Amino acid sequence: MSPMLRDLLRDQDELLQKMVARAARSRGAVFHPRAGLLDSYAIGAASLAPRDAHQIAAHLAKCRWCASAVQKIQKCACGAFIWKEARFFLPRH
Repeated sequence: MSPMLRDLLRDQDELLQKMVARAARSRGAVFHPRAGLLDSYAIGAASLAPRDAHQIAAHLAKCRWCASAVQKIQKCACGAFIWKEARFFLPRH
């Protein structure tokens, strides 16, 4: 991965983590019965292997809660660079 792309991913990951933390503090924080707040999933996008991305995409295809939560974050992102397969999130349930 090129240094420029790595820096871009790091910057966008920090932006996304701030957005998730802000949403967690607001009245409309999203909870999952088994996983807690979404910001518990926020991890560095550049550290994910392709295998992890495929696992996340497969999980999103099965889990309606996670798919809905990721869509809500994408709608709030105001043009932030977020991968379609939601590689910023690694579901733990």
